[in-house]
Amino acid sequence: IKYLGTSLVASSPGGTDGVFLDKPWMVVDIPRGNAGTCRVTTTDVDPLTQQTRTVTQTIPAGPAYVAYTAFSTDAQGERSDIYFTSSTNCGRTWSNPTRVNRREDRVNQGVTLAVDPRNGDVLIAWRQFAPTAVPKQPPAPQPERKQQRDAQQQPPARCGRPPVRRDARMHVLQ
Repeated sequence: IKYLGTSLVASSPGGTDGVFLDKPWMVVDIPRGNAGTCRVTTTDVDPLTQQTRTVTQTIPAGPAYVAYTAFSTDAQGERSDIYFTSSTNCGRTWSNPTRVNRREDRVNQGVTLAVDPRNGDVLIAWRQFAPTAVPKQPPAPQPERKQQRDAQQQPPARCGRPPVRRDARMHVLQ
């Protein structure tokens, strides 16, 4: 295994006026159908001659997908959005990041990705928080409710609902 370098997926100047990019998640699919190839070139030391040599390999190119959270501030205050991008050339270039949560959903975080091994569909899910005011004091402990909650199976948290993009074959976990 050898480090081959990086490519920029997204960037922000950060600071008080910038956007904070957080918790990227990446998944790579196997090459399918008419997948292209990528040429990987690196240097290595020949174990027999101890001479430096150039090694080039051509490998099948499976698509790579990245999702992340972008924390920002707008006229209504703080918000966090989920963005999705993809690469079909081994990460050399990336598509323009697309916001996948609804604009009215202001607090989103904890994105995760998966690829369906049967057909290459991309599954994306994240945690969406309801906007609430911060309580002035913490609520009193209520062990009865906690015991009831632990005894009952809770439904899964609501997942975001991005638009279906046919080119990225993106679907939603429910």
